[in-house]
Amino acid sequence: MKAEPPMNDAPAVIPPFARDWPRDPELTRLLDAFNRGNYAYVREAAPKLAEKASDPAVRDAAKSLRRRIDPDPIAGILLLLAVALLVVLASHYLGHRPDKPPPVNQHVPPVHPTSS
Repeated sequence: MKAEPPMNDAPAVIPPFARDWPRDPELTRLLDAFNRGNYAYVREAAPKLAEKASDPAVRDAAKSLRRRIDPDPIAGILLLLAVALLVVLASHYLGHRPDKPPPVNQHVPPVHPTSS
């Protein structure tokens, strides 16, 4: 884990979801790392803060921040559906004999040119 550099007392920008969170130095460090995109640090430090925090609000905020960097569950479902569709289409394509010509409809009348 890359250590977070020292920071000021408050992050430069507080996201709207964190405005009601308690002001705790460790939580502020996590929020600052989140704002800068250091999700590896947040992924590692948020559960530790949730375990050791005595304030339930800090504990809940750390868990909430950790959940925000988790992948969306619907993304996994959509990926599985896309893979299933690919398997169905590939098996349909590969399941047909390529050397066999398509069936000929014998009830189609021939097209005659029109006279001008």
